[in-house]
Amino acid sequence: MPKESWKIKLKAAQPDELAALLIQSGASGAEIESSDFLSCYVYCTEAEARDYIKKAVQQGAKFSSIEKLLEENWVALCEDVWKTRVVEKFTIRLVSEAFEEIMQPNSENQILIIPGTGFGTGHHASTELALKLLQQEEISKNPPITALDVGTGSGILAIACEKLYASKIIAFDNDFCALRNATENIHLNHCQNIEIFAGEIDALFCRKYDLIFANIYAEVLIAMQKQFSALSNTGSRLILSGIRNDLKDAVFNAFMEGNWTCLRAEEKDGWAAFLLNALS
Repeated sequence: MPKESWKIKLKAAQPDELAALLIQSGASGAEIESSDFLSCYVYCTEAEARDYIKKAVQQGAKFSSIEKLLEENWVALCEDVWKTRVVEKFTIRLVSEAFEEIMQPNSENQILIIPGTGFGTGHHASTELALKLLQQEEISKNPPITALDVGTGSGILAIACEKLYASKIIAFDNDFCALRNATENIHLNHCQNIEIFAGEIDALFCRKYDLIFANIYAEVLIAMQKQFSALSNTGSRLILSGIRNDLKDAVFNAFMEGNWTCLRAEEKDGWAAFLLNALS
């Protein structure tokens, strides 16, 4: 059976995370089309394309369609999938291997990411919103000395924080596969101030942080409200992202009932994010 170019459309709750998984499995690229749809591009036999669909469904995705592509369309689509993203001052570029960095001189305004199982390539609205809030004056006018990245995924937010503020950062996750991806990206971007931590967040209560950021499920954010308070000083800032619009009021109310005030709120493509300040 000959190899051909295929476009597979899928519905997923976390399309950015599924896109990274499919790319790691051999897909040539994946395009986030909305808050819950993505298209995966593969060059393989039809039977192998069906295997990609099975893998996605096993991860909780729903199959929408499969389309055979003309060769000239395939080249253009792959170039679009891997194009750079710009979020405020940052240019985010996906690379397939660490050695590509040699051809891309590192700078304080560029973030290089190798897609893997760690969430966060800059293509998903929730990651973009968190990156945008990280660069606002409510943080930049009083740069954080210490920061905590909860659910670091690919490490993109920790990398951005070091490039912006030279903070001492703990990048925390309980997914060891994600942490391997984060470690790879941290080294790729020549970061020196990021410490990887695997385990339970309660082990971090021995210190407090000037800034905490978390791009994770809304339900988890609500459940962690008291833990975020315990990790914060008066005046510490907290970025919450990964919040679907239908859950933004629930997240907002949960934190307003705690010791937090809202400094800024952002929305994009069906997702919301908040920048909060700890009152006490």
